[in-house]
Amino acid sequence: MNRTDFQKKIEQAKRPVVVEFWAPWCGPCKFMAPTLKEVEAIYKGRVDLWRINSDQNPELLRSLGVMGIPSMIGYNQGKEIVRRTGAQSRPNLEAVFAAVEKNEPPKFKLSWVDRIVRIGAGAALMVIGLSGGNLSYLPLIAGGVLVLYGMSDVLMFGYQFMRSGLKK
Repeated sequence: MNRTDFQKKIEQAKRPVVVEFWAPWCGPCKFMAPTLKEVEAIYKGRVDLWRINSDQNPELLRSLGVMGIPSMIGYNQGKEIVRRTGAQSRPNLEAVFAAVEKNEPPKFKLSWVDRIVRIGAGAALMVIGLSGGNLSYLPLIAGGVLVLYGMSDVLMFGYQFMRSGLKK
């Protein structure tokens, strides 16, 4: 399938579409498949799932800028709403389908494991940046970014809560 044919099918789709790019040899694709089928069943009749084998359609992947698999792109009314690469958790898969159905940006949540790994790795980088008598800015900045990324959804909730309280 070429890009023109793909775009035409997306624009003619009667419902929102989530397109999964996968391959038969892809371990993360196999791992995610049962959960993806469950989420597809929840959204049956509201959001369609198209599965495109990346080995059979390499030109399409290149033209869409898909750099890794599994990748998912969600479309509503012919427009891209969301794009995710890598194996996704069930909450993130549900967020992709919900965003495509509602035609709005997705709301992803970090799992507690992801949060701990990011905060821990960030803290370790910050310690490396501060240790040894020489201040090393690169690991210090990278560590700070990782720590903030690990807490970003919590910080955003606090910011929104504060703003809503200030408006009263």
